[in-house]
Amino acid sequence: MTPQSMGAIIAALEASGHVVRRADTRHGRRRVVSMTARGRKALAVNRGIRLSWTAKILAEQLDADEQRTLATAQRRAPDAASRGPAWSSSTTRSA
Repeated sequence: MTPQSMGAIIAALEASGHVVRRADTRHGRRRVVSMTARGRKALAVNRGIRLSWTAKILAEQLDADEQRTLATAQRRAPDAASRGPAWSSSTTRSA
């Protein structure tokens, strides 16, 4: 994503009232982007829709054992992520 593309996206979000931009007090050329209450509400609604859709699809496509396996993996993911990748930069991953 180019800075120009990101600028256009932020401008559209600002025009729709989802974010506001203000000057960065520590850096004269930077702008701080913050979500508005409208933006937070839109994000929450969107997340809810996506979570409901995902849960529906998983319930339809996975049997009970697969659902338990997925739930276990989801619980373990934060711990695994905090340890970093299972491979090192000197190790080659196979595709």
